Amino acid sequence: MPQNRQPPSRWVIIASVIALSAGLSSCSDEQREGRSDQQPGGVVGETIDPELDYSYKAVIDRASGTVRLPLDVALGFPGTTDHFSESSPEESKYMVACLTKAGYPHTYEPERDSLDTEWYYFGPWVEGNVERWGYAGPPSPSGDADTTFSVVQPGPGVREKEGYPDAVADCVAAVAVTGNTVWSIYTKLPEPVTMADSDAIDFATSSDTYREVIGEWRECIEGNGLEMVKEYTGSGWIEGVDLNVLDEKNIRAAVVDVQCKDEVNYMQRILDVAAAYQGPIVEKYEAELADASQQIADHRREVKDSYLTWLSENP
Repeated sequence: MPQNRQPPSRWVIIASVIALSAGLSSCSDEQREGRSDQQPGGVVGETIDPELDYSYKAVIDRASGTVRLPLDVALGFPGTTDHFSESSPEESKYMVACLTKAGYPHTYEPERDSLDTEWYYFGPWVEGNVERWGYAGPPSPSGDADTTFSVVQPGPGVREKEGYPDAVADCVAAVAVTGNTVWSIYTKLPEPVTMADSDAIDFATSSDTYREVIGEWRECIEGNGLEMVKEYTGSGWIEGVDLNVLDEKNIRAAVVDVQCKDEVNYMQRILDVAAAYQGPIVEKYEAELADASQQIADHRREVKDSYLTWLSENP
């Protein structure tokens, strides 16, 4: 998993899901030995189990499509998949105002927020989103073939205008009003903390719980008359459904997918394992996380103040 929490391609991670679910029946007894139920300090091969605390739970918000793990809570993150770019409404509005003033009209569309923040490590899971956009996601307002999940939207043809990349770079620099950005604060934390994000997901997806949930999810999908691919090739994991083609078949498959996730309590069960992994790390580094959380809050307040000042000077 990417250590900076930015999902590479929305669907890259699904390849491992399909590979695992397709091969469940052929797993050896040794492969079925998950680590999630073993006592802390136990050993699997040469790997020492981490300390786990199952009193920690993932906070799943279906309305906004966000997930918060213990590390998110400790740092004051809202639970998005990308904390390190436009990490607040003020910063997004700042970007819109800056780019528009520079001659590249943008709009701020907060209604896209749930689509932007939905946790795509495990594919879409908010039914209201897929009922409208299926797997394809919302199209860009410029009418081209690009798919975007950002609340900051370019106007028609804006991205093709000369000088646009430089304008974006200048406005990003303006948003990052100090060198003390959220990302730089985060990366200065102890390595067990900065690795806890990706490591927790890796641990959760190697657990018995994960294998059980994936098996139940697959059984539900196939019980609804859909067939999962035997090998993931990048286009989709349900036979005859292209992720990028928004049509009735795409939407129906996505809705079944999400409804099956709900039926087996997919997100909660898997991510509770990740939360159990992160919990003891958050406790161990409580002081460092509290300090980083304060720095992040201060940075965001500075960005907001700078944005408001910029607006007053650029009516």
